[in-house]
Amino acid sequence: MQLAAHPPLTSSQRTLQAARAALDRNNLDEAEVHLRQAAQQQPNNPGVHAALARLLLRQSDLPGHDQAIARAIALAPNDAGYRIRAALACPPMMGSRLEIERHRARVIARLDALLAEPGRWRLSDPMLAVPTLTYYFVYHGLDDRSINRRVCALMRQVAPILNVEAPHLQKPRPDGPVRLGIFSTHLRDHTIGCLFAELIKRLDRRMFRTVMIFSEPDIDPFALKLAESAADEVVLVPRELPRAQQQIAQARLDVLWYPDIGMDSFTTYLAYARLARAQVTTWGHPNATGIDTMDAFLSLDALEPEARPPYSETIICQQAPNVYYVPQRVTLPQPRAALGLPVRGHLYGCPQTTFKFHPDFNRVLCQILDRDPRAILVLHQGRIPAWQRILTQRLEAIRPGSHRRIHWMAGMPREQYIETLAAFDVMLDPFPFGGGNTTLEAFGAGTPVVTCPPKLARGRLAYAFYRQMGWTALVAGDADAYVRLAVDIATDPSLRAQMSTQLRARSDAELFENDEGVRQFEAALLAALKMKLNASSAGSPAR
Repeated sequence: MQLAAHPPLTSSQRTLQAARAALDRNNLDEAEVHLRQAAQQQPNNPGVHAALARLLLRQSDLPGHDQAIARAIALAPNDAGYRIRAALACPPMMGSRLEIERHRARVIARLDALLAEPGRWRLSDPMLAVPTLTYYFVYHGLDDRSINRRVCALMRQVAPILNVEAPHLQKPRPDGPVRLGIFSTHLRDHTIGCLFAELIKRLDRRMFRTVMIFSEPDIDPFALKLAESAADEVVLVPRELPRAQQQIAQARLDVLWYPDIGMDSFTTYLAYARLARAQVTTWGHPNATGIDTMDAFLSLDALEPEARPPYSETIICQQAPNVYYVPQRVTLPQPRAALGLPVRGHLYGCPQTTFKFHPDFNRVLCQILDRDPRAILVLHQGRIPAWQRILTQRLEAIRPGSHRRIHWMAGMPREQYIETLAAFDVMLDPFPFGGGNTTLEAFGAGTPVVTCPPKLARGRLAYAFYRQMGWTALVAGDADAYVRLAVDIATDPSLRAQMSTQLRARSDAELFENDEGVRQFEAALLAALKMKLNASSAGSPAR
């Protein structure tokens, strides 16, 4: 039997296929060329304009995004997804504090306009229609409750699929160990996996029956090894909301812990459902979720300096950090040349994702360059060339010629990465959003990390780790002190050696491989469950 031949692709189909291939390679510049061509070939296709808008926003081209999404809305005026995307649009890289404040006011106004028309907008598949929610807002260093609460209210209106409750919650909790579900799409070879895997492995299996929940597309060898060593039960869910909700509900969970709500839209959308008696999150993505089915935020005393922390959840704090970190040591330091680093100059390392570089921090980097003529900034080039270009342009605008004093690190194997951290003269913890896993890696390498803790938890992890050590010599009180401290360490080898020796001794004694943080985290999980059970017995609604 002769099989029917597939019809040849049209010109526009070939263009879209080329755009998808470029996106798979993370070549956004090439993808933009193809999508603009597709928009010319199919000027009345709203999906093409929406795809172009999403790409331009990812490149921090907000005017280009606005023009493209406006075209999609004009072609499909009743499509709720396009309107919500337009409302939530937030470029990863923002140029000034004033720009940030004005943009957030725009977002709130657009969300309020959508909320003012209840019943008009509907989404059958929110993940497909609105693939990105409020991820980038946390990097602004401001209180996000008002935005995230509006998003929750809106999504509950437009996407009834999110408003699910597990059947077992209508029955009394049976006796026995607490059934603890743990879900993140990043419990794999990722920052979140590195931060929390060892903690999960050490949870008391007599107290908790651990149900590890993995998203099928995100399974890797790291996740498989974690499941083998830490799980009493494993649940594999597809990246489809109804099936995932059903499978998690069938696990009959007492507590469901999401380590990083906000980093991935699938995790965020799952958190809208009531799938366990108590649902908690923590500082994997340190922000108020705004989601009314999230009961508690499990934090640390040193992360929360304010009398009334800005959370939409009940905050439960512990003293010791809720990590169990096993450092990777550098046994034989490598020369700079072997690591591809500049041989001369003082190396100020800040290998963070580019969108963590807040406008206020950009000025600090330029002040370091002014204060130390031999300073070289070692930054991570990342996956998006547009972000690197934007950061370079903004540093140049503050201090002309700064681009000549930046060394861009490429991706590298983990062992080489740790050796590179050890070669820095000093590590710079950015603010208002600081480092977590990177900070711990630097500590393990013996590299001094200078930090300036802001008012919100997202920038205070390094400070919390230092507090656990009982040593705050590398904590600056303000930006000027931060610059002075960083330059003093980078330019004085004896001071750097002294700080490195202290750091190694104190982190080994008080921070790394600390079971006390695990025990306190167990107590926090139980406190969250008790709080919710008491509320339920008093007649409070499940949500």
